[in-house]
Amino acid sequence: MPTSGELVKTFLVMGVGQGVLFGVIWSLPMWFLVWRNQSLAAILLGPGLGGGLSFGLFMGIFMAIYMRPTIVEIPIGDTDAFLRRLYAEAAKLRYRTLGQVDGVRVFGPRTPFHPKAFRIRIRVDPGKATIAGPSVNIKVLKKRLEG
Repeated sequence: MPTSGELVKTFLVMGVGQGVLFGVIWSLPMWFLVWRNQSLAAILLGPGLGGGLSFGLFMGIFMAIYMRPTIVEIPIGDTDAFLRRLYAEAAKLRYRTLGQVDGVRVFGPRTPFHPKAFRIRIRVDPGKATIAGPSVNIKVLKKRLEG
């Protein structure tokens, strides 16, 4: 099940990754100054660093809140019918099966890059299912499975 360490990793990965990417992109319009004898380092360390750090901090905080770990339990009837519906709803959310470990089914996004915090873990017990993962996706999945 998710840990608070995954939340910190999500903040760091998304914040640093987005910050560096945005810093470079933010600096692109200013690259024309290089052709006007301006220093590339001054451009990257000036507006690029400021924009990148600001955007990285914003994205890191936003993604940490958006992807915070949540655990919910839902009552189920027939286990086989629930599992069929679970796999169908996970596919609609663009999640794929990553495997099963110690009775916990693990689903992950169908993207090449995703931190472990983006994974959904589901344990099915008699009469109930425990679902853990990113809060926003868990809320949607719970609503679809109960509805």
